[in-house]
Amino acid sequence: MGDAMSKNDRETLIAEQQRFKDLTQETHTPVQVVTKADPRANRSRKNLIAATLGIAKRPTWCQEDCAPGEEAPAGEAPSGAEDAAEEEEAEDAAEEEEEPEAPAKEKPPLSDFTVKKVLGKGAFATVYKVTQNSTSETYAMKVMDIRDLKTKGALARVIDREKPVLEQVDHPFIVGLMGGYVSKNRVYLVMEYCPGGDLKSVLNLFRLGSFPEAQARFYTAELILALECLHQRGIIYRDLKPENVLLDVEGHIRLTDFGLVKKGVENPDFGAESFLGTPLYLSPEMVAKAGHGQATDWWGLGIMLFEMLTGDAPFQGQDGTIEGLFTDIQEGDIPLHRGIHPNAMACIRGLLQKDPAKRFNSSHLRDHIWFASNTPPLAISEDWDKLLGKDKIFQPPYVPTIKSDEEPAEGEETRETEGSTETTTKKEVKEKGGPCGIM
Repeated sequence: MGDAMSKNDRETLIAEQQRFKDLTQETHTPVQVVTKADPRANRSRKNLIAATLGIAKRPTWCQEDCAPGEEAPAGEAPSGAEDAAEEEEAEDAAEEEEEPEAPAKEKPPLSDFTVKKVLGKGAFATVYKVTQNSTSETYAMKVMDIRDLKTKGALARVIDREKPVLEQVDHPFIVGLMGGYVSKNRVYLVMEYCPGGDLKSVLNLFRLGSFPEAQARFYTAELILALECLHQRGIIYRDLKPENVLLDVEGHIRLTDFGLVKKGVENPDFGAESFLGTPLYLSPEMVAKAGHGQATDWWGLGIMLFEMLTGDAPFQGQDGTIEGLFTDIQEGDIPLHRGIHPNAMACIRGLLQKDPAKRFNSSHLRDHIWFASNTPPLAISEDWDKLLGKDKIFQPPYVPTIKSDEEPAEGEETRETEGSTETTTKKEVKEKGGPCGIM
């Protein structure tokens, strides 16, 4: 290791590498590879990735009553997996008419991956930066202990929510799930690696912890397209915050961490009943436990936009308690801030409407003057299509400085991937930002 790493850091990395090596000795089964659009030919990269990682197109689930590596009996896939598999099968059938399938390769063992660093640790997951030895490709690998997931009631969240959603979504501003493995004791998800770190860390690099208006507008526009993609598929995200938005090597955003998503929600103000999320970003309807829909995500975008422009969330409560925060969310006014342009403030007010039926959504935002006045403008549908296609006229305003494995990138730091389940003070809400609530 280079001198940039301290002795303690080197010892920690060596210990993690040994731990990962021990984990890879378990009998494991490769599972579903997921689409991630290839810039050359829409969905063709599904077969290219399947060939590279050697992962079968159909999932092989290893359930508790199966021997390690044994395929689950027909009809006994986890809830939600069957529908996702049927949809994928229909897509595959259509694709086979258009293009030849890539030749299958031998499935790589987990030992084909080498840990380069620990990106984050949480209550039941560790995220590693890994390199696939046979291809030299770099990925992020999320390793979850099945026993911990069961103990915390989160196994269904991974099997029924996170993995199937990432499988069915193919979008340039959403992190791609490249494949996965499952053993008797653990689930491994192999995802795109985003070396630019998360937006919260990048915010901290800027004076006053806020972005210039053009930069905040750029990230907001890409997030609009990411949320729009999810909502068109009846998926609500429910945990939008800077920590869950990563930057790729070019500076474009990638929405990540889909543990709180819910499928089958088509309406703005109803369709889900759970109380969950991160306190500072919860919508009024979520706080009231009155049911929520797609509009709860647009509220989260409004909170995040205000934070990107000012360095702080608009609602924080007066007494430093969760109760005070929730009262502020339901009843408080948006603070005035002289540094926010009137057009941007109008956008924020539309997103932070207390009534979800009156709240802005993607159609309002696509036509909003704040985006139309952009340079280059986002005024008509064709402009938004160019942004979606990463047209060269829409250059990211900030390109991360990517350093070696011994040093973090400018916006990269080891962080909690799954926060604590309780937050009791205003200071903790601001600094930790962990999810709270009941699944």
